[in-house]
Order: sequence, then structure tokens, then C-alpha cells
Amino acid sequence: MGAASGGDDLVGREREQSQLSGLITRLPTAGGALALPGEGGTGKSALLSWLVDRARSRGVQVLTAAMGEDDFATPYAGLRRLFPEVPWSGSAALAALDVVVDRSPVVVVVDDAHWLDPASWTALTFVARRLSHHRAALVLALRENTATTARLRSSGLPALAVEPLDPAAARLLLDRHAAGLRPAQSARVLSLAEGNPLALVELAATARTARPGLAADPPLTPRLELTFAPSLEALPATVRTLLHVAALADGPSADEVIGAARRLDPRIRPGDLTAAETARLITVVEPFEVRFRHPLTRSVIRHAMGPDRRREVHQALAGGLAAHPDRRLWHQAGAAAGPDGPLADRLAEAAGEAAGRGAMTAAARLYERAAQLSPDSRQWADRLLWAAATTQDAGDPDTAAHLLDALPDHHLTAGQEVRLAQLRDDGAYPQRFLDATAPVSPGLGLHAIEFFLAGPGQVAPVGCDGSPGVAEPAALCVLALADPVGRGAEVLPPIRRHARELTGPPGDLVLVALAGLGAGSMPESFRLAAAATARLRGQDADGLLARALTVQALAATQLGNALLAGECAAEAGRVGTETGQPRWRRIADLARARAAALRGDADEALGLVAAVPRWPAAARLVRGEVAAAGGRPDVAFDELASLFDPAASTFHRTLRFWALSTFAEAAVDCGRSRQLRDLLAGLDRAGLPVLDVALVHADAVLADTDEAYAAALTHAVLPEWPFELARLQLAHGSRLRRQRRTADARPLLRAAAHTFTVLGAHPWAARAEAGLRAAGERAGVDGDPRQLLTPQELQIALLVADGLSSRQIAARLVLTPRSVDSHLYRVYRKAGVSSRAELAKLMLTTR
Repeated sequence: MGAASGGDDLVGREREQSQLSGLITRLPTAGGALALPGEGGTGKSALLSWLVDRARSRGVQVLTAAMGEDDFATPYAGLRRLFPEVPWSGSAALAALDVVVDRSPVVVVVDDAHWLDPASWTALTFVARRLSHHRAALVLALRENTATTARLRSSGLPALAVEPLDPAAARLLLDRHAAGLRPAQSARVLSLAEGNPLALVELAATARTARPGLAADPPLTPRLELTFAPSLEALPATVRTLLHVAALADGPSADEVIGAARRLDPRIRPGDLTAAETARLITVVEPFEVRFRHPLTRSVIRHAMGPDRRREVHQALAGGLAAHPDRRLWHQAGAAAGPDGPLADRLAEAAGEAAGRGAMTAAARLYERAAQLSPDSRQWADRLLWAAATTQDAGDPDTAAHLLDALPDHHLTAGQEVRLAQLRDDGAYPQRFLDATAPVSPGLGLHAIEFFLAGPGQVAPVGCDGSPGVAEPAALCVLALADPVGRGAEVLPPIRRHARELTGPPGDLVLVALAGLGAGSMPESFRLAAAATARLRGQDADGLLARALTVQALAATQLGNALLAGECAAEAGRVGTETGQPRWRRIADLARARAAALRGDADEALGLVAAVPRWPAAARLVRGEVAAAGGRPDVAFDELASLFDPAASTFHRTLRFWALSTFAEAAVDCGRSRQLRDLLAGLDRAGLPVLDVALVHADAVLADTDEAYAAALTHAVLPEWPFELARLQLAHGSRLRRQRRTADARPLLRAAAHTFTVLGAHPWAARAEAGLRAAGERAGVDGDPRQLLTPQELQIALLVADGLSSRQIAARLVLTPRSVDSHLYRVYRKAGVSSRAELAKLMLTTR
């Protein structure tokens, strides 16, 4: 119901409350009547309760009656409930009402009025049509069905249909009754309830206590069963059979439903569909398709069938789907009564195919059913682990945890124990990860990034030497994250090949993108993660989307693209939180911190990194970048030096390469070039791209000659590292300006300022612009509209450039479409454009 009591806390019923309140307001001078028809559970009783409270608070008398099924066959049962002395006609009822009205105005309220006996209905509608000159009002709430529709049409009563809640009101009501539900649970409840208040409240209560699972049907309360599928047993057997088939069918075709039903009962005829429609359980729509009037009606019917009956129906459905092998396979699985190895194998194969196209929830259900039908205990465990992993990829950690609860540790192989620990994210995972010798799984590859960030000695190439080749995405990922220095030459060629081809499932692209991070191949990592992100949008894989966005953000930060990094990291954090992935939310926060440092937002960067204390080397990296952005090279040098010191607790064999350009810049700026030379002399030049680019920068600033800068600026890889290129341009331009060679300095400083502005690296852009002014260029840098926009306005403008509508942008940024349009109006004014097309063009030319 819309409210727990008749208080003023009804949600989404302003229209109905306004009309009912109007009846009360007019009572001193005029009466009236109103019928409130509606589906079961839409909150009609709550509205009547609210009306009663409102009337009594204004001194209006109230007469109430709540009818039941037994009353329908009892003449004048309704009138007996309302009046102490039974009036046997409409005239007598009106006279009895006049006696009451003499004392004060009155409201007559009848709930479940569809059960009014015909005599009482006739008498009360007679009264209702004559109330305009009486100080009385009559309000009838009744369930919508064929009979009540006919009754209302002939009665002449004004009616106000009580419709399901709109999406915003449904969300508000759910939040009031179940604020602690996970986003996935809330979405499920909202989808099943379809705006029905009773369903929202009842499903929310069961969602809190029920064990999660992959089954399509939620736990149903008796109230829901009575509301959404009343009197099923009163229907003819042929109609019940038809409903059983429709409830388990995976498609809406009425021909398929009738065909399968006839395999169970040859007496089935199309007229049985009409009978089910007359009972208001289904509707038949063009092009001859069956739709249940409410999703919970389908759930109630499924619950009402026993397991034997469900198997019979699945078998009947499978018999008519020879032309649809995937659907036929699912119904054959539903018809199976025990272990079936060949069928389980086919289900597992279909699950892999579903996961490959991003249908993670479907893949998880197929894996779970494959496990249930697997006669071999090892296969059973493997498939249940895959079901849990794909459920996590879909963004449903509660269901994944429920699946994992069925796996006793002592029955698992060593490799399965590692996968179980990894999926549970428990404390045993790191040690089991190090000790295991089982082949690498994609799940292990995805989670190796955390140990990579933690520091040296935290990951080992688990089982990779026995893998058929490092091009296999999971093994490639673990190799690159476990030992990028030692295995760089081995992993870089396949990473680059994947980045050129961009083929394969999105999950594989994310694994190779992670490998690119480990091997320092940031442009390739960014391309792979961006491609995966684009493919995952709109798929049933929010859990995997959070990971793809996080990897994209990490690669973007190392490339110096503060704007895209911040955008991706913020979305990754939101999706990671919604899908119950704290590990990936923490990594996204690290990327957000680095992006904030690049933008010059020290408070945000330091606040974020303080919240992820488990990676001390990464924290040092961010603090050093904050100091460098703030113009404190001595502090930046001290913060970053420990990353290079093997004796320090924050020494990191790989993150030091990420820091080297900033460290070299700081060393030169604070007069510690000798220490930088000593460090470079002892550095193993491992051939990783991130190190190669940093060495180009470090060698150039140390040599500090025209020849060294010229060689560095023409290095073949620098165009793919725009931030590093701009840093060299700034360094060389600043040197030339100090030498009073301003004509040579200006082009370098101008190019650097433009690149830094486009990337959102505001502190570096400010330095380049200051250098330009000192070099005599008073006109300033070519304007970039990005500088005029707030971070959120810029994010919206970039999404417009990507072709997203206001509604799509609102969904991604958790805003309303109206709010997005309001931001866009301000963006247009600041950027000097008048349309989305002009804005997109402007953003793309400055990207």
C-alpha cells in the first residue's frame, strides 16, 4: 500500500488526493460521489484511509464498510454495514443518510466495492447520483476487472482510475521502505513491481531477508499471491495449462504457447486464451503475443506449479523449438530430472558464448544449471565458480556470494581454492595466489592489479609457464603484472597486436589493457580499455564495466589526460559502488587522485589517496605529483625518491617508472641534478615504454642542450604521449626564453600551453602561458572553451561530443535530463555555440 497508515505520507498520489480533498472541501454546501477503480495493490485502501483521516480532522462524520467475497451473494449486505437500520431501497438509503447529515456533513467510504451485492450496489449508486444537493459524499474503491468495468459504465458514477506509480514516485516509495537495498536489488524490485505500491513494499521486505539467487522469481508473500493471481483453481483445466505454459515460455508468441500447451492437453483451443484474458491475467496483443498483465502474476503461477509440472511444461516447450537451438537447450535443461553430462557440457558452452556477447546474467544462469547437471564434482565446482564470476561481472555481488556458499573448500582443487578466495576477496587470497600452480583464469588476471599496486614480490606468474602461450589474455595479464621488467619483451608484442586489432570479447580486452598497464604500454592500454568500455555500455555487464573504466582512467592519468581520467574514474567509482566491488572502487579513487593532482586540485587528490592506504608506493606517487603541480619541486623530489630506493618500504620496481619524468623535472628544478644522474646510472633500462619515454625526458633535461632537446622532441613514440611531449616543449621553451631567444621559445611554449589546456593539466598550462607572456606574446594562448567550463559542464560537453542524448548523459552521471539540459544551456553560452552539433564539433577539435 502507498502508506503504512492513513497519514500524509502517500507517495505519488497528488492527483487522487486533490480530488478527494475537493469532495471534503465542498461538503458544507454540496455533495458528490467518486469511484476509484484500480488494479490490486495500487493503494486504493491507503487513499481511503487518508480520506477518512482528512474528513475526521475537519469534523466530517465518516461511515465505512469493507466488503468481502462472501458479501456478494448476500442481499443488502453492504447497506447493513453502513446503516444501523437496513434500508431496503435506494430511496430508503438516501433518507437514512439525510438523518445522519442533519447532525453534520458525512462521507460514506466503501472499500473493495467490487464485492458489493447487486442490491446494495443498485441502492448506493441511486444515492450517489442524487448527492449534489446533500451534505454527503460517497467514495467507492474497487478492483478493476471486466465485471466492475461494466458496473461502472452503467452506473454513471464519476471515476478516477488509480494507476501504478510513475518511476520517480516508485523509487521514492521503495527508498522509504528499503533504503538499504543494493542498486541491483532495487532495480529488480522496481522492474517486478511495475509501479504497484503493494508489490514494491512487499518485495522490498522479502529482498532484505531472502537469500539471493539467479532464479527469475522472487520470494512471494501470501498477500502478493492473493493479489496477483486470485482464484486460479476456479479456472478450467485447459486455461490453467495454457497459463502454466505462458508462465515458463521464454518468448511471447501465442502460437508457441498454444502449440506447447496442446502437447500437454490436446483439448486446448484459442478460446482458452480469451478465457484467461477475461480473467484479467493476460492480454493478447498484436502480432498475436501473450503478455501477463503484471510480472508478478507470472511469478505467482510459476510458484504454484510443482517441480514435476514445471519439467513437463519445459519438455513441451522444448518440443516446439527445433529451429531455435539456444532456447530449446534451456528448456531441455529445465526438463532434466537429474545429472546429465552431455547436456551440462552444452549448457557450459552456451554460457561461454553468452558471456562473450556481454549477456552476463544469462551466462551465469547457464553456468549454474550446467553445474547442477554435472555428474563430475570437479566440473560442478568449476561451473559454479564460473557462475559466480559472471554474476560479479553482471554487477550482482550478493548472488555471487550465495553461489560461492555452496562450495566447501575441502572438496576443491588448489586452483579452485585460489579462484574461490579471489571471488570472495578474503584474506587468504594473496597467499593462495602465490602458492598455486593451477592454470591462470581470467578472474585471477583481473585481480592481479591490486597486488601489482601493492609493491614488489606480491604477485608471481601463476601457472603461466604451463600455458599454451602468453597471447592468451588471462596469462598475458598476470605475466605483465607479475614481472613486467623480466617479461616485458615477451608480453609487449601481443599487447600491441591486440591494441591494433581490438577484437575478441570485452572481458579479454580488459585483461590485455591491464597487461598494458603492467608493461607500461599506456597508449595501447588506453585504447583497449576504451574499446571494452564502449562495447560494455548497454550490456548486462556493469561489474566488468567498472573494471574497464578503471583501467581506462589509470592509463589516461599516466598519459596526462586529467579530463578523461577524471571522467572515467568518477564513473568507475559509481558503478563499482553500485555493483559491490570495493577493490575496483579503491583503484578508481587512486586514478581520481592522480587526475586531481594533474588538474592542480591538491585537496581532492590528497583526500582521495588518504582513503586508500593499502598502497603506500601509489600514495607517494600521488603526493609527489601534487607537490610538482603546486610548484614545490623539493617536496616532489623527496616524496618520489623513496620509490627508487630499494631499502625504502615504498620502493616499487614498476611505479618508479611511472614517476620518473616528474622526478627528473623536480630534480632539475630544485638543483639535485647530481642525484638524478646517479640514479639513472644505476637504473636497469628494461625497455618498457613508460620507462623509455621517461628516460627521453630525463636525458634531455640533464643534458640541457639544443641537440639533446631536438633529439628528444623528435623521438618516435612521443606523439602518443602528449603530456610528455608538452613537458619537453615547456622545458626547452623555458630554457630558450631564459637565454633571451624568445622567437624560438614562443612556438614551443604555445604548443605546450595548448596541449596542457586540452588535457586539463592546469598548473602546467599556467606555467607555459606565463612563459609566453614573459617571451612577449601578449595575445595569450589560443582560447579553449574547456577552460571556461566547470568540471561537470565539461564532462557533459564531452559526452555530447560522444553522441549521447540528454537522457543517456543523465543516466550515466546520475542526474535528471532537465538538469543536464540546464547545464548544457550554460555550456552553450560559455562556449559561444547554439546547438549540440556545434558543441560536439568544438569539443572534438580541441580533444
